[in-house]
Amino acid sequence: MDPRWDVNERSETEDVLQPDCLISLTAPKLCALRFTGRYHFLGGRFVPPILANKYNLCLPQYPGASPVVLLKGPTSSDSSTHSK
Repeated sequence: MDPRWDVNERSETEDVLQPDCLISLTAPKLCALRFTGRYHFLGGRFVPPILANKYNLCLPQYPGASPVVLLKGPTSSDSSTHSK
């Protein structure tokens, strides 16, 4: 992530890196809502359900034993999953 991005904000900044792929760890952050690249992956299927519930995380199902899931891309449903 470009260090000029504010992880907790959704505001636009024009002078930042605009990557084609974003990899979020644990849960997508609010700044991922402004991501305009083609691919957004979520990695880190290590959040137990009790913590996901406690922090109101809407995490997707991971395919099989994969440690990553595609959130946005040609083979995804382009979901808007993110931490609340």
